Amino acid sequence: DQFHRVVDSLFVKENTDLYITGSNAYFMSSDIATLLTGRYVEIQMLPLSFSEFYHSKYEGNQYSLIPAYEAYLRESSFPYTQQLGGEDFDIQEYLRGLYNTLLLHVTILQDIVRYIMANIGSLLSPNKIANSLVSAGRKIDNKTVERYLQGLQDSLLLYKVNRYDVRGKELLRINAKYYSVDVTLRNLLVGN
Repeated sequence: DQFHRVVDSLFVKENTDLYITGSNAYFMSSDIATLLTGRYVEIQMLPLSFSEFYHSKYEGNQYSLIPAYEAYLRESSFPYTQQLGGEDFDIQEYLRGLYNTLLLHVTILQDIVRYIMANIGSLLSPNKIANSLVSAGRKIDNKTVERYLQGLQDSLLLYKVNRYDVRGKELLRINAKYYSVDVTLRNLLVGN
């Protein structure tokens, strides 16, 4: 509790660099930015790009890009999966554990994630998602969906891409595309 006071006390010391790491929602929330305003630089750690995956796995080898890309899609972009030797079962178990760590066991939230993962690259809005869930017999409103979407982005599970070609009042409409941080995780949740 109140770790920011310790950070403040260390901040005034000369020649002190302090690194705070965390992966829970609190560390990724705007609350921490408020507590440490002006005294921190946030570095978000993301999964490997294809280039990073390729160079770490096939460095120095002349390996065709197509099989390497297929391995990237199958083995995941999360760095730890490279230690699993390409074993599908182990990779899927790791990804399930990661997913369960990121997401609470809230059925409606898991339904939202599966819906988005099944509609990657489609224009979506909180209202559209809520209406789809309501028509499937789930009770939820678009404000709750909006909060869940923000939480999924804050947890770095999803990327939101806003439309760039809109003007005027269209800017006020919430229509964006969402993409999974990892294709293998997406495939685990909704199939290939």
